[in-house]
Amino acid sequence: MFSHYTKSLLIAALLLCPSLAQAQESGFEWSGFGRVVAGYLAEDGMIYGGYDDELSLKPNSLLGLQGEWQFDSKLSLVGQAVLTASDQRDSDIEWLYLNYRLNDHWQVKFGQLNTPFFSYSDVQDVGYAYHWVQLPIEAYPEFLFKKYRGASIRFTPAFERVALDVETYYGSMNDTASVRGNQVDIDLSQIYGVIAKLSYDKYRLSASYHKGEFSYDVPRLNDVRNILTAVGFNTLANQFMSDGTGEYYQLGLSYDDLNVFARSEITYIAQSTNTIADYLSYYLIAGYVFDPVSVYLSFAERTSEEYSIINTVPKGVNPQLDELSIGVDALIDSFAINNRSLSIGARFDSNNNVAFKVEVKKIRGNDFQFDSPLVTKGSAVLLLTSVEWVF
Repeated sequence: MFSHYTKSLLIAALLLCPSLAQAQESGFEWSGFGRVVAGYLAEDGMIYGGYDDELSLKPNSLLGLQGEWQFDSKLSLVGQAVLTASDQRDSDIEWLYLNYRLNDHWQVKFGQLNTPFFSYSDVQDVGYAYHWVQLPIEAYPEFLFKKYRGASIRFTPAFERVALDVETYYGSMNDTASVRGNQVDIDLSQIYGVIAKLSYDKYRLSASYHKGEFSYDVPRLNDVRNILTAVGFNTLANQFMSDGTGEYYQLGLSYDDLNVFARSEITYIAQSTNTIADYLSYYLIAGYVFDPVSVYLSFAERTSEEYSIINTVPKGVNPQLDELSIGVDALIDSFAINNRSLSIGARFDSNNNVAFKVEVKKIRGNDFQFDSPLVTKGSAVLLLTSVEWVF
């Protein structure tokens, strides 16, 4: 494990070292990406996706570098570092793994790898690779960790008109995720899954299944659980457990004929703890390319299932129990997120691997951070613009 100081120095060296270009003759290849994203939430008293009613270049502006050292025709070392000024995530080494190609169809990876939950998992930080300025938060939630430590096996058989890609993996991870602006420590004791992608002509289909055992540390949850235990509500306290087993299902479908494009992705999470709601999320995006300009319309939604936790702390007995009961109600309400957004945007691609984007998004639901604890849901318009590039 790298210390924060050592990690920062390593990332800075990877991003700024001018001699990397000369390393290609030694079997080293590198590439990079960057984005400057400005956002403004046209509503005061709330925060969404890291944006509020002041224009900000955080949290999505970043700079990344990916390098691959080829030892021979089969074995290579791959790494990716991301430098960000975000308050919600640290600059970090995202990938660092050994890649071994057994032959043209089989590939094995070992190390710190990208968690393949989504269609855009490999390029979440590479804004140049997708149409939105910001991937739909409803379908790409913050709390799903982006990396794990373990191994994966990938199989890509050869067919005449169909491309098939099958991957399976196993690993674990200790990481910190940002959930509504709060840092949550997550301990993933094990995770495994299988992912299949099928491409034919202009169509692409993907499906995946993942399962993991986890625990997480949320100070507010711990405080409420301890108070409930101290005053004798043990049964209620035991329902606020922060460990369990989760299952994740994903299905994606896309169409692209270089002029018309459409994509949809649907995900479902079911888990055993009461403190994370089972939920269904999806997005739909469709657009048209008037080269070099493209326009799109996108809709995304996340719906959580109702909770079975019943607040047994009575109201009206005394002020102390009233305060505790209100706090328990607020905590239960915060577990379930129901949100939807409608976005319209445009992108202009220059001829030098640079893209300029603009997006207007209308959001409605409870996936906000509110200034007032009495407000639990709302609506707002988010304005986004960005410059994206790869090199």
